[in-house]
Amino acid sequence: MNELDLFSALSQVDDDILERSEQAPKKRLWLRWAALAAGLILIAAAVINLKPKPNSDDYPFSDREILDYVSGPLENMTVGEDLIILNEITDIEAYRSFNTFRNHKNEPYYSTRTTAYDLLVSSPGDRASQISANVTMKNGEIQQGSPHYGSWLTFRERAPQASELLLRLLPKAESTNTRLAGASVRYDPGLDAAAISFNPEANVIATAVVSRDLTAIDSRFESILPILKGAAPSLINGRQVRVCYFYQTRLFREEKTEEAYQYYVYFEKEGFQYLFQFSSNWSLVGRSVGAMDNPPTTIQNVLSQDQCRRLFAQYLPLLTQP
Repeated sequence: MNELDLFSALSQVDDDILERSEQAPKKRLWLRWAALAAGLILIAAAVINLKPKPNSDDYPFSDREILDYVSGPLENMTVGEDLIILNEITDIEAYRSFNTFRNHKNEPYYSTRTTAYDLLVSSPGDRASQISANVTMKNGEIQQGSPHYGSWLTFRERAPQASELLLRLLPKAESTNTRLAGASVRYDPGLDAAAISFNPEANVIATAVVSRDLTAIDSRFESILPILKGAAPSLINGRQVRVCYFYQTRLFREEKTEEAYQYYVYFEKEGFQYLFQFSSNWSLVGRSVGAMDNPPTTIQNVLSQDQCRRLFAQYLPLLTQP
């Protein structure tokens, strides 16, 4: 019997039974009221449990959410002695063409925050010939005990540009996270393209793809590359790079607005095209907490967008390090 059955049973007690119960000894009367109180407690508990709770199923964190694209102007920044020009991407349709997975309905302002790494992983080709590995770094060294260490060595031999880039970037992630830093790598020999992916911070994603022709990986690069190549350049370590960004907001349960930035760094080196993407975490506007954690039972802070941008800036000199 559940709480609803108990309540129904109690509410249907005949009046004559109640009348007889009033004539019963007092020691039995308290049993009736105790049973009634227990039923009410169970009903109240059921009502509380029916109240929506902020959990992962309710949270608009899935790619099926419609995102609101608005302008989020940023000031240029200085990294060391280099002035970094931040170019805002304002061509919404071109950006969506690159940033949305195929076979979706393409609802207005729909986005999956696609990375170039995702495009390489999902590209058609001979999967058996592709090289992939998950590696960890400790004290600046890739751990040899990793089950994929042999694949990493093959990746490093076949994709030296991407592996050298990872070895420059991952120690920074290790120092930030103060723990083992992990990364995923992939090389497609048919495309002669390689990609890396890691987390500079919890809920922050960084990826990079290196190829002689990015459009060979996926035709969607044809939408984003003209934007990147046409942006105002910056000089970092004496190399010309183009830094762009895209601002997004989304509404949590029609109550709280979260924001995030996607940063892109494009440059060319020794006949290869490099595209580095840095995806900030979602946070409430101007704050270092997400909608799910406000107010929570236990707060789990995230980086504010200013903190994410400063973290992104720390990786810029490493990208073009001689």
